[in-house]
Amino acid sequence: MIVFLLRNHHRSKVKGIALLELMLATAILGIALVALGIAVSRCVRGLSAAARVQIALDLAKSRFSEWKTSVLEEDEIQPGVYDGAQEINHRRFEWRQEIESTDDPDLLKMTLIIHWREGGLEQQRSFVSLIPKSFKNLPKVQK
Repeated sequence: MIVFLLRNHHRSKVKGIALLELMLATAILGIALVALGIAVSRCVRGLSAAARVQIALDLAKSRFSEWKTSVLEEDEIQPGVYDGAQEINHRRFEWRQEIESTDDPDLLKMTLIIHWREGGLEQQRSFVSLIPKSFKNLPKVQK
């Protein structure tokens, strides 16, 4: 009879999951889900920031393209500072374009600074290029 009770006691332990094991598994799962949530949140923030940097890059391309158009319409572009702003995807992007003389009389240095606010912080990207003062003095490219 004692052997039978010991066997039943042993079997009841093996049949089910103990409450402690269930609580431990739930805690591990909870920790894993919190870590996953944090990782996803950081990825979304990173993608969002990358999208705004891409917008700044597109705005810079647009400004350089506008400069090229103005040079083609005018004889020469003059050194100076130009400011502006543009609303893109419900976000305000401001730009400052500085055109300076260089040691070479045919070249100008263009610095384009684009800045915006993101998460309460000021963000900015700068682009610098040497540009011809006029397209008239450039040699023709032969095909």
